[in-house]
Amino acid sequence: MLIPIEIASFALFGNNSIPVVIFRELGGKRTLAVPVDPYEASAIALATMTKSSAGAVDNHFASMLISRLGATLEKMVFSMHDVSHSNSKATLYLSQQGKIAVVCCKTGEAIVCSLLHKAPILAQEELMARNDFGDRKNPGKNGEHAVLSEGERIRQTIYNTDTAEFGRFYPE
Repeated sequence: MLIPIEIASFALFGNNSIPVVIFRELGGKRTLAVPVDPYEASAIALATMTKSSAGAVDNHFASMLISRLGATLEKMVFSMHDVSHSNSKATLYLSQQGKIAVVCCKTGEAIVCSLLHKAPILAQEELMARNDFGDRKNPGKNGEHAVLSEGERIRQTIYNTDTAEFGRFYPE
């Protein structure tokens, strides 16, 4: 099952300050943190602040290509294997003259395309469940809390980060 998600915030994670886009389930509490390249993070931030996508589409290559082909971006989907690192891929579903084309591209590019073309962003239920920290407890043996893996600790840190601490981004 595919879950509709939206961008909730942006964050920097770790010693290397990896940009992360944090998505939230529409009408829910679950979140999904997706690492992206710094260039893509800037493009995503600008796309979220763009009121009209007309001029922005002409300045973004993948979006321009979709428009020039006369295609419509129907949706973007994150799946289990898509969001493990910053070179991850996402799937775009394009339609043109009644035919559907499935295109894999970099996650950041896919996010910008879906924002500029106002297409829904979706995530697989399994992916959202794996990243859900809202109400989940991690009991170990005899009611003790289990030791979290590195990945689990990273996800919890990102989930618990108050992005208001980073301030606001104003393009110049």
